[in-house]
Amino acid sequence: MEIKYTYFKKGSNEFKRTSHDSVENLLDEVLEDILYREESVVYLFGVVDIHSEGYQDVYVTDNGLLMEMFIGSNFMLNSENNVIQCYLQEYESYQDAYAVALDLKESNPLCYNADHFKN
Repeated sequence: MEIKYTYFKKGSNEFKRTSHDSVENLLDEVLEDILYREESVVYLFGVVDIHSEGYQDVYVTDNGLLMEMFIGSNFMLNSENNVIQCYLQEYESYQDAYAVALDLKESNPLCYNADHFKN
């Protein structure tokens, strides 16, 4: 298995891309990126199976320890798929992070309430 990881730090136009051969190695790097931060941020973590369309899992939190639990228990990251892509993005607020999460899940039929389409 190959896990491709992309990290977008809040306030920066730069991003970092790395590859990992295990969830443990990915988790070590994610924790290095998010723990012991001096500023508060909201994290959006997306997991993509390149063999299907759209983000399969999207998780939003401001708690690094919950992020660790999510990554460690994510079934896709612990599957036998050949290539998984993960994205960790930082946002100033939940409002910003959830707006992106909504966009990422737009292809999912559960993305909007039925009345959203009545207009």
